[in-house]
Amino acid sequence: MSSTRIQRWLIIGLLVSNALLIAALIFGRPGRRGGPSPREIVIEKLALEGDQIASYDQLIVEHQQQVHSLEVELNALKGELYKGLMGVAVDEATILEQSAILQTEIEKIKVDHFRQIKDLCNPNQLPKYEALTKELQNIFMDERMRNRQEFNRPR
Repeated sequence: MSSTRIQRWLIIGLLVSNALLIAALIFGRPGRRGGPSPREIVIEKLALEGDQIASYDQLIVEHQQQVHSLEVELNALKGELYKGLMGVAVDEATILEQSAILQTEIEKIKVDHFRQIKDLCNPNQLPKYEALTKELQNIFMDERMRNRQEFNRPR
């Protein structure tokens, strides 16, 4: 085989692998293994329709913005806390207290979010909402945590 022929095959191989990588990035869902998103689960389980879905989508955006801003602060505090491991003088007790306050605020935002979802429901959907609340922890649990629970489950 000539060197130009080998180069052509290498170029074709690289183009195909790049196309596959791009497709995986666009169509893949990091953190999810083929299952429906929490949004899709809530919409399906509550049988939300039209305006309810639009309102729910707006709630999601607001919720994510609120939680994200607090998570940014929380991560900054964690960074300060970990500086103490490198010998930098930090007020560990204060940082931990501030972290606990932020984590509490995040949980309050999440609970309020679900109360707002309840407010979207019509009277016929309220029993579905009550059933959904029993599943919330599993639906919104981080996949890493779900994997740990499965790993630690007694057999």
